[in-house]
Amino acid sequence: MTIFIANGRILDPANNRDETAGLFITNGVISPCDNASPANADKIIDASGCWVVPGLIDMHVHFRDPGQTQKENIMTGAMAAAAGGFTSVLCMPNTYPVSDNAEIIKYIKRRSHETGLVKVYACGSVTEGQRGQKLADIEGMRAGGIVAVSEDGKKGGGPKKNNDPAYCGQ
Repeated sequence: MTIFIANGRILDPANNRDETAGLFITNGVISPCDNASPANADKIIDASGCWVVPGLIDMHVHFRDPGQTQKENIMTGAMAAAAGGFTSVLCMPNTYPVSDNAEIIKYIKRRSHETGLVKVYACGSVTEGQRGQKLADIEGMRAGGIVAVSEDGKKGGGPKKNNDPAYCGQ
């Protein structure tokens, strides 16, 4: 299938491009118009007044998986990201249990691979349970696939009681 996107403002920083023009997408591959005729396209999209940009990256998402999948999970988060033009996202570690070990990171990677929608990267917690007391196994999480560490989402020194929904029992 060939799609022609017409009249969009093409913003392509990698190629120093900022212009109103058209482009083709043929079987998922983007190419400039050059001498090809838009009449040969299976579908024409008028992008007047719209920006045409490379895939966006959200470096701070909360997919709530594992632990609070009633709020959102990796599949629903990836679907929302893709619908918004995002090709990659970075999940923060304040899940339940906290993303502070290789097993949870591997779970996130496995679930994100199963979605096949966007690249879902995992951010590991700096400390165990986000309690700020003992460093998490950062090297183990790195081997499991994290691309960053953070204490994002930590509230007031971290979970302290067994009845706190963030308490991991560690």
